[in-house]
Amino acid sequence: SNSGGKTDGFSGSPGDSSNTCASCHSGGSFGATVTIQTEVPAGGYALDTGYGIQVDVTGSGSKHGFQITAERISDNSKVGTFTDDGTDNQLINGGTHITHTSTGNSKKTWNFNWKSPTTDVGAVKFYVAAVAANNNSGTSGDQVVTASTGNFNVLGIAKEKQLDFALYPN
Repeated sequence: SNSGGKTDGFSGSPGDSSNTCASCHSGGSFGATVTIQTEVPAGGYALDTGYGIQVDVTGSGSKHGFQITAERISDNSKVGTFTDDGTDNQLINGGTHITHTSTGNSKKTWNFNWKSPTTDVGAVKFYVAAVAANNNSGTSGDQVVTASTGNFNVLGIAKEKQLDFALYPN
């Protein structure tokens, strides 16, 4: 009934109450995994900057889906916004989440962008839940997997702090 992804928060993140696709899909075990690859440097994200994100699902299911979000570590609030391609993935919840479409559920890899917040919100983490469905026209026998990234801190010095900087010759 939701071949185009759920419209509520089901990324498995703390801010989504740890809800995943397992609220509907269950029972499978065929080696599915999910990974998140980001272009966010390990040293941190720059403010108001776009980064490529890729979600990969493995598993022998005939259909696959995902949902991802980004949250501030300190309070699990949603941060940044996602950009969809309009074909294989779509924005939900005002761009705080992105999920597959019914066209995209035949894929195992989805690419999209995340734009970092415009102000320093502290450390950010990505959370994803994915499903590998066995296409039995129901939700039983499907496998649900989750993953998250490490923490990404803001890169560099905030502009407000740079304004107080002074340099004098020695």
